[in-house]
Amino acid sequence: MNYVVAIIIGILIGVVIACIQKSALTSVHMQHAAAEYIKRNSLKFSRKTDTYLYKRVEKTAIPRDNSGK
Repeated sequence: MNYVVAIIIGILIGVVIACIQKSALTSVHMQHAAAEYIKRNSLKFSRKTDTYLYKRVEKTAIPRDNSGK
């Protein structure tokens, strides 16, 4: 019985500590675009190409309704 009480107390202490640490992370708000993170005119692309390491192509036939013709 003492072990159960000790485990419950440990879990409660852990939850309280996790909540305190989580509340300290509210200084930053989510941005939907990266424009706020890049300094103006500091990022310039020299090429407009994409290089992929792997290629995976999936083809699925589109069913046709030939009964209406």
